Amino acid sequence: MQDKFASLFAGAETQLRTLAMHLTRDEELAKDLFQETAYKAFRKQYLFREGTNVNAWLATIMRNTFINDQRRIKLRRRIQEDTGIVDQVIIPEKQTRNRGISNLEIQEIQLALGRLEEKERSPLLLQAEGYKYEEIAEELALPLGTVKSRIHLARKKLNKYITTANRVGLYSDVAA
Repeated sequence: MQDKFASLFAGAETQLRTLAMHLTRDEELAKDLFQETAYKAFRKQYLFREGTNVNAWLATIMRNTFINDQRRIKLRRRIQEDTGIVDQVIIPEKQTRNRGISNLEIQEIQLALGRLEEKERSPLLLQAEGYKYEEIAEELALPLGTVKSRIHLARKKLNKYITTANRVGLYSDVAA
């Protein structure tokens, strides 16, 4: 069965490579997608039924792999966007090893957080501690949508405060 499947796969290789290129529009990504499809197909070859259109079966594996990869990438971007400010602001040690600058950044963050309204600051800080949206909503007795909205607005304001402060030098006297 393995030799027969390998032969069927080899016959579909050109079509798969073309489909991979069509989906990714990038040569390197197409090669990766083809390899991932081959790996999954050979790993799950026992599910292939003789008489089934091998090209369609393999194309489905490739399409599903591509879609799942795109979803994963999109989710990763969203998580990075959501936590980008937290990474920049709550954990400045990742950005610099200079303790003086780190201390100034922490003071800037504390001042900026102090400018936020309590209803925005609380959910943001809970999320920075690792709580999920649902847990924050339960803890604060708020609807989930309200929690998400407040965290989004708090991030935007915090980012604006810190960006403006750095540009204008508002916090330059904090170290003194």
